[in-house]
Amino acid sequence: MSERREPILCPHCAEPTMPNRLSDGLLVCSCAAERPLPEPPPVKD
Repeated sequence: MSERREPILCPHCAEPTMPNRLSDGLLVCSCAAERPLPEPPPVKD
């Protein structure tokens, strides 16, 4: 199952961004700088 991604407010630039998971597992913003983002909270079923 793939991870669900929702737009979030980037804590670095305060702009809406799509979180992207890199191949090494790091979660980064979708801006050109690709700054690290905090992990989202676990999804409750």
